[in-house]
Amino acid sequence: MFKLKLFLIKLITQLAKALLAIALVIVLFASLAFGLNHHYRTPLQQFCSEVELNKPVSDVITLAEGHSFFILDMRDKYDRVGILNHRAHYFRYECAITVVNDVVTEAKMVIAD
Repeated sequence: MFKLKLFLIKLITQLAKALLAIALVIVLFASLAFGLNHHYRTPLQQFCSEVELNKPVSDVITLAEGHSFFILDMRDKYDRVGILNHRAHYFRYECAITVVNDVVTEAKMVIAD
């Protein structure tokens, strides 16, 4: 009977350690994802909040190029200019700029992927 209790205590201890390790790994990955998301989003969010309405879109594009953002000029088809934080397909955000007659009418942050 004593050996059975000792075995059960060891088993429960080992299971608790394994569950704690799994929980720590999950917390680590969640923290990493949150940190990367914040790292990639913040510069573009700041840029997008500073875009002035009723200004020429060429000024905004020049400013975005100065920040090394990726620019998708879609004025020909959609009257939009998309300014993305980077090209890679992860943690990508866009400052979606609506353009009418080459003048900025709206700028908003959206998730690009």
